[in-house]
Amino acid sequence: MIDAGLVIEPLKDLYKDEVRKLGEEFGLPHEFVWRHPFPGPGLGVRILCASAADDLPSQTKIGLERRISNYCSSFNQNGQPIITNPQAKLLPVKSVGVQGDGRSYRHACALFVEGIVDFYIGPIIAGIPNIHKEVNRVLLCTSHSSVPSLIFTPGYLDRTRTDLLREADAVVDAEIKAANFYQTIWQFPVVLLPFGTEEGGQSIVLRPVRSVDAMSASAVVLPLTVRQRITERIMQLHGIDLVFLDLTNKPPGTIEWE
Repeated sequence: MIDAGLVIEPLKDLYKDEVRKLGEEFGLPHEFVWRHPFPGPGLGVRILCASAADDLPSQTKIGLERRISNYCSSFNQNGQPIITNPQAKLLPVKSVGVQGDGRSYRHACALFVEGIVDFYIGPIIAGIPNIHKEVNRVLLCTSHSSVPSLIFTPGYLDRTRTDLLREADAVVDAEIKAANFYQTIWQFPVVLLPFGTEEGGQSIVLRPVRSVDAMSASAVVLPLTVRQRITERIMQLHGIDLVFLDLTNKPPGTIEWE
């Protein structure tokens, strides 16, 4: 039918910001026009699945974690460290990123820090994947200040994991609306990872971004009260051991993890 010219696709060549402008012109409800984009495959694309941990060789991993920790420790604001006692930890999974005109598939690195982290952390995080090419995504752990043992559990796309992610996603949606923060964020993926602090445990990644057309995006450092509330509620979900905030811009990270 497409080849015969029988299918009309008026939105085919429009970016998301242009579709929203069109929706406003048509007089569609504001909350409908400005709700967050949702991936075509649904939440399934936000459930990372793997049958085995994907780790670098031990010595390579330890050396890289040490270099990233030292890099983060080197920044100061008014004579005080911007990040207090940062500990870098490579996660046992990889994610999709952007490199030039192509895709990368590399490790995510989590930072465990003491004290409060504010917007000053953004430029520091942005520099890590540029310096360390083994990494294309950097996270801040919001549930723990020191590195726990990370235990990988083979994870697949099943009802239990899907339901767990639905619960976490509902928490995020409710909390950012309650904080009047929903429209400040362009999109807020919530991602489930197959590792925790004990056997069978899972981790959640919060991925709020600002963008115009999804071709590029800036990570959002959630206000402290918002991220604390979200983290507290998600940690109450049975099966969730850790919560992270993804602070990677696009590029080098994609908006979605897969």
